[in-house]
Amino acid sequence: IIASRYAGRITWLRQFLGHISAETRECVSRLMGIACSELSSSETSALISDLCSHLKGTELR
Repeated sequence: IIASRYAGRITWLRQFLGHISAETRECVSRLMGIACSELSSSETSALISDLCSHLKGTELR
C-alpha cells in the first residue's frame, strides 16, 4: 500500500533529501526505496541516474 501511494510522489519526496535533519533525509530515502518497487525498470533507472548525477557535485561531510 505504501509503495503504490508514494510511487507518483517521487519528485515531491526528492526535495526532502536535502533537508537539514538527518532523520528526515533517512526516512525519505527509505520511503523512496519502497516507492521505487512500484516503478517500471526504466523509471527506476532514470531516477537512480538522476540521483547519482545530483550527488556527484555534493561534498560528503
